[in-house]
Amino acid sequence: MKALGGNVTSLATDYNPDALDCTVETGRLNGVKIEVVRTDLDNGLDHLENKVDILLFNPPYVPTEDDPKNDLERCWAGGPNGRGAVDRLLPRVSKLLSEKGVFYLVALHSNNIPALLTACPDLVGSVAMERRCGIEHLYILKYTRKQI
Repeated sequence: MKALGGNVTSLATDYNPDALDCTVETGRLNGVKIEVVRTDLDNGLDHLENKVDILLFNPPYVPTEDDPKNDLERCWAGGPNGRGAVDRLLPRVSKLLSEKGVFYLVALHSNNIPALLTACPDLVGSVAMERRCGIEHLYILKYTRKQI
């Protein structure tokens, strides 16, 4: 974020207050001020519509039999297909992004990457990165606005 220059606002949201504390501390250790909001995804942040230049989302993506039951499970449990939180945010991404905004999503191979790439009809999805990390086969998906 430092590389982007001085006129940057960094905002992080999470439902878990411990995650928000860790985010603030990570920013501090890296010399970056990060504002945090305790909320579910982008709830209550309507004022950000069409203003987000870079949106990063590292959701709970691990497929589980049930939806998460407590705060600890919310950190990793993604529900039956691992896409519970993802499927709730994807329909709202296009409204958040600025004209040249970019959305990056962390996903697991079992989250159905081909379906995720086409899940935002107003955006073009592509695989920006793919790697294995232990037993996880991870992807970074990149979404941009369709060029007219």
